[in-house]
Amino acid sequence: MKKMNTWWLVGCILIFLFSMATSPQGKVNAAENPTLDNVTVTYPDGQTSATAFADTFSLHFALDMPKMTTGERTHITLEQPNALGYNHATFAIGDAFQVTPDATGFTLEASQNTTAQLVQVTLPVNYTENVSGTETVPLSVELNGQSISLDMVIQEYKDMVDKSELMKKVPLGFAANGNLQWVAYYNYNQLDVVGTEAYPFIFQDVVGSNQKLVKDSISAYQVAEPITADGSRNLSHDGYDFDMSHFLQTEATDTGWHYENASFQGFPTLTGGTLPTTSSFYIIYETQITDDGASLYTNELYAQGMINGNGSEPIRVQGQSPAQYQSAGEGSGDSESQVGALTFEKADSADATVKLAGAEFVLMDQATQGVYATITTDENGVGSLADIPYGSYVLQETKAPDGYQISDVTYPVILSSENQTVDLGTISNDKTPPVVEATGSLVFEKVDSSDTSIKLKGAIFTLTNQATQDVYATITTDDKGVGALNDIPAGSYVLRETKAPAGYQLSDKTYSVEISAEQQAVDLKEVPNTKVPSKPDEPNNTPEQPNEPNTPDVPDTPNQPSTPSQPSTPSQPTSPELPKVVPVSPAKIAVKTPVTHSKVAPVKSEKATEDAVLSVSPASSVDFKPLPKTGDTSNKGFVYFGGILLLGAGSYLVYRRYQKKKAMH
Repeated sequence: MKKMNTWWLVGCILIFLFSMATSPQGKVNAAENPTLDNVTVTYPDGQTSATAFADTFSLHFALDMPKMTTGERTHITLEQPNALGYNHATFAIGDAFQVTPDATGFTLEASQNTTAQLVQVTLPVNYTENVSGTETVPLSVELNGQSISLDMVIQEYKDMVDKSELMKKVPLGFAANGNLQWVAYYNYNQLDVVGTEAYPFIFQDVVGSNQKLVKDSISAYQVAEPITADGSRNLSHDGYDFDMSHFLQTEATDTGWHYENASFQGFPTLTGGTLPTTSSFYIIYETQITDDGASLYTNELYAQGMINGNGSEPIRVQGQSPAQYQSAGEGSGDSESQVGALTFEKADSADATVKLAGAEFVLMDQATQGVYATITTDENGVGSLADIPYGSYVLQETKAPDGYQISDVTYPVILSSENQTVDLGTISNDKTPPVVEATGSLVFEKVDSSDTSIKLKGAIFTLTNQATQDVYATITTDDKGVGALNDIPAGSYVLRETKAPAGYQLSDKTYSVEISAEQQAVDLKEVPNTKVPSKPDEPNNTPEQPNEPNTPDVPDTPNQPSTPSQPSTPSQPTSPELPKVVPVSPAKIAVKTPVTHSKVAPVKSEKATEDAVLSVSPASSVDFKPLPKTGDTSNKGFVYFGGILLLGAGSYLVYRRYQKKKAMH
């Protein structure tokens, strides 16, 4: 797609350049693009048409020519039918130009350096083919892509044949190669022409001065019916006659031919015979012009012989037919008096003695609205131009001198025979006022992203110039969270945060700042920051380590009970009482839990000491009785045994607790 777009662009550029090259410009550019002003046709005096073959008429070309240097040329093309003939000889237009016609038109060449002017060229032409009745023949004239069309009115050529005519000579005009064409009509009355000793047959053609006969151009055609029903000449012909053509080419010289025969019985053939004495011939040939083409060209045909009359006496016949052709082209160009000159002086408006060089002006042609010329003031402040064709122009400044303002004042320039030189006097300029560089300001407000009423001070930003990538300034927000900067030169900048306010995260967002004459104050409004996420409070003091617990005292080993004395033998009761069961509450172990203080002063020991107090007290009083003696039923021994067990269990529990805490620390 991109490639297609590229070719489309190239195509558009080529079309544009072609259209510029082929479009007519004004008189200036004229230097490269002369234009056709007008093309007209003029017929012979008193006529509104031209007769084929017989009449010479003129084409007139009015050309708007630019300034030309010696040898510079332009070509005018005639897109005409082949029947339009004209002289190819070069002719001059004064000392300024020369015109050289050719098969497709003519070339106008500058013989010297010329001014822009209107050039008139007149080209005599004739129409070398017959038409039927009256015909309108179109002619197109082209110059540098510009085309003008006109119509030529051509009348049918009719030539009445006199009964006494033996031959007739007619000029046809110029062929496409620039040679003059002539036609000889021989014996269109089909007379029986012979030669005798007393009056020999003669057939001759005499070519006039400043031309020579082109021998191989001689072509003879037989005409079976030379006269039409209305008595006019049949201008068409039959087939090419090789014998007659060869005979005349053999007899011809540069100045014509001359054939004389006292025993003439017809023109000879290549086979040794003769052609019928009553034969009619249409003979056409060319002569080459040997001068500058401005002469009167003549050509004369002569014939004589004997014919049989109504009686026995033969009749002498002869004919002489002169023909002539004036073919010179002509033209005219504007004289030097038809151009004028322009002059003026460029100066400082405050001090006219200060002359200003380098000011540029264009001189516009009001008729074409094109630029005729560009004028630049010299080191003396003078602007001038000569050889300007008469007309109306406008002078306009297009570039001011350095350090000055361009002027929008235009100056009319009218050149004519009464006003050949225009002096505009002094054209002034004002100095360009000092350029005040545009500056601007920047302001923004730093706020908490969750609560914009909280203004954040201490945020630091850099303002970087995008063109140079240099840091232009550093901005720090004040107590009210405002960041501001003045007198910033015009340009494009980027604002970037480089340090966040305390307790806030650094923002990676950037802000474009454009300072210009149209935008001198930039307000970014609120620029938010997000708080740094909170963490659990660290305790101010390290908590006191608990003391290492003391090793509990090993309880004393209880004394062994003494061996009870042997009880006396009790008396035998008559009816023994059953023993009373006394309920005994189990002993309770009271463990005092050590008190832990939340804040204690650190101690040197890394272990805390825990005091454990074991107190055993009966829940209620127990009546102990002495151990029974042998045979006694008292339970006092069981009580002692139970106490020992309780004491051991308590010591064990205290030891286990101590080990557990030790493991934890």
